[in-house]
Amino acid sequence: MYGKHNLQWHFKSDVFMTKRVVAYSFLYVCTLIVAVSVAYSQDVQVIVNKKNDVQSFSKHDLKQIFLAKKRIFSSGRPIYLVTNTEDEDLLSAFTSLIGFNVSKFSRVWIKISLSGEAPPPEEAEDDAEMIELVSKEVGAIGFVKKGNVSDKVKVVEIK
Repeated sequence: MYGKHNLQWHFKSDVFMTKRVVAYSFLYVCTLIVAVSVAYSQDVQVIVNKKNDVQSFSKHDLKQIFLAKKRIFSSGRPIYLVTNTEDEDLLSAFTSLIGFNVSKFSRVWIKISLSGEAPPPEEAEDDAEMIELVSKEVGAIGFVKKGNVSDKVKVVEIK
């Protein structure tokens, strides 16, 4: 029914269509990832102690801070990290903001802790405890769900 040339044409056509579907699927997934990352990053706010003079951070600086590569604020005050590992959505939003995922962030901190490079971050169970811990230590920095901030701490702009 099909000649040799017709089969070759159908095969080439199928391969072309498959490549096209894969390419469009890839673009769709990438768009979804970017959209989710943007949505997640808007659901989290970075907070510092009210006495800290910092007003904003770049995402790069924030990543350096939470990976213990930057340990001192520009004022010379040591950085005291506070994280929330109990709320997976919040941790996901925060790690997405700094260009990581939760598992990679955890692996990096296990490595840092075991090597003795830096002490592990203090862990808060919820936003209320996060705010309490950050409000008590001048060099503290943490993150909470958007809208869960109190006047005990200061929200830092992320550029």
